[in-house]
Amino acid sequence: MDNGSRTGELHGARLVRFGCFAFAALLIVAALYCRIRLLSVPLERDEGGFAYIGQQLLNGIPPYVSGNMKVLAGIHFAYAVIMALFGESSAGIHAGLLAVNTASMVLLYFLARRILPIEGASVAVGVFAFLSVTPSVLGIFAHATNFVILFILAGLVTMMAGLKRNRLSLILASGACFGLSVLMKQHGVFFCLFACGYLFWELQARKQGLQSTLRHFSLLFLGMLVPYAATCAYMWANGVFGEFWFWTVTRSLDYATEIPLSVGLHRLKSYVGTVPQNVLLFWYLAGGGLIALRYRDCRIRHRWFVVFFLCASIAAILPGLTFYPHYFILLLPAVSILAGIAFVALTQIPVPVPAQSARRQAAVALMLLAACFGIYQQRGYLFTIKPVAISRMIYGGNPFPESIEIARYIREHSIPGTQIAVLGSEPQIYFYANRPSATDYLFMYPLVEQQPHVEQMQDEMIREIEQAYPEFIVLVGIPSSWLYQSEAGARLIKWADTYLSGNYHKVGIIELLSSSQTNYYWGRDAEERKVSSKLFIVLFQRNS
Repeated sequence: MDNGSRTGELHGARLVRFGCFAFAALLIVAALYCRIRLLSVPLERDEGGFAYIGQQLLNGIPPYVSGNMKVLAGIHFAYAVIMALFGESSAGIHAGLLAVNTASMVLLYFLARRILPIEGASVAVGVFAFLSVTPSVLGIFAHATNFVILFILAGLVTMMAGLKRNRLSLILASGACFGLSVLMKQHGVFFCLFACGYLFWELQARKQGLQSTLRHFSLLFLGMLVPYAATCAYMWANGVFGEFWFWTVTRSLDYATEIPLSVGLHRLKSYVGTVPQNVLLFWYLAGGGLIALRYRDCRIRHRWFVVFFLCASIAAILPGLTFYPHYFILLLPAVSILAGIAFVALTQIPVPVPAQSARRQAAVALMLLAACFGIYQQRGYLFTIKPVAISRMIYGGNPFPESIEIARYIREHSIPGTQIAVLGSEPQIYFYANRPSATDYLFMYPLVEQQPHVEQMQDEMIREIEQAYPEFIVLVGIPSSWLYQSEAGARLIKWADTYLSGNYHKVGIIELLSSSQTNYYWGRDAEERKVSSKLFIVLFQRNS
């Protein structure tokens, strides 16, 4: 190669590197700006449940005493840590999510560098940053899947380091990370299976003997089991192991088999139809990366790792066939790595020498154009729409902004420790008000579903509320807060009507009239008013 060709090759390499850095920087800066700007977005109901139980943890009350949820307790402890560091507010919780997402980006970069050159790894991080903040995965809300990803990436990076350095302590630490991912949400178990398969593959490739293989797997399994065993011991010591087992095992298994395949596929089709086209560009790019894995001329290592990582990610979103948007966060690391592979392929697949420079320029231009187009299409969401409007844009008539005002009224008209109850699935009200729930049932969904424990649960909730006789009861008249699936809910509504009319009086009426208008009536104004909106909330106070 003459000096001119060598100089041209050097300039081409610099162009590719600069282009991929610019691509990643554009997407990362836009995503971080969006997260910082929307720190104060109102909590949605899953966040509200995690936050309330985490808040009670900080007050010394363990999960499954303060409230019941199907997820394992790890996410509650994670929320408690976040609130201890950043404050007990929606902004504090979302600041914690920002820290988790940033840590995930760093870990993804180190993982991608095991597979790709620096250019492809940078592209992968940029795609992950952008996709993980978009509304298509409810990216600005601190769902448990964000925390699953953090520990999965930490586990993979640690395992690869342990294998490279032949350090068994890192294999143990890797197992602990995978175990923590399961504690965040049970779906993490699929990545545990993937980790076992990957470890076996690597040990066989390195021609490790049976004794060494058993030693590695023993430490990996030990690391995976320790977080769960510690959680079980904690629940046993606090006398709530029975509740913990029922909600996280018995009830979770029932829930996972309730939805027929036809309904699940319809939900998946509906979700795909809501994904914005500018986001789909990056998913298409990932599809190109999957095809590019076939080409040996690309500088891509661990090809089978990428394929099986993607398979594990797909498997992780399948349980229950619910296909909620935030479940697809579990796909993003694999999808982002595939996008990085596609970029590498575009710049490295051999072409005649005269066309190499043009090919590289076209690849860089295409990637930068995709980044700019994606940002431009999401410009309102990323840069201008206010937090409350974002909540309404994503969640429609769900009363997440209104929960703040309801909780403020309760807080100002009660003393700390006063029990309240919410007849609806709005646990964020408990959190904002910083008042304990009179019932363990923070969500109404299991009380109105077609499931074998529905009557038992209804009886238990009714008994808890009547025994506590809470100072305030919030009645939520919004369909999405109940999601009736059977006639079982009629019994609960009938009880609520009788109980409230005989023991409580109205002190607040909230009417959601449109996406931009909510009317509040308090005190005597509420007591004398009849509800006139289809979407409403009524606040009741105990009779003297």
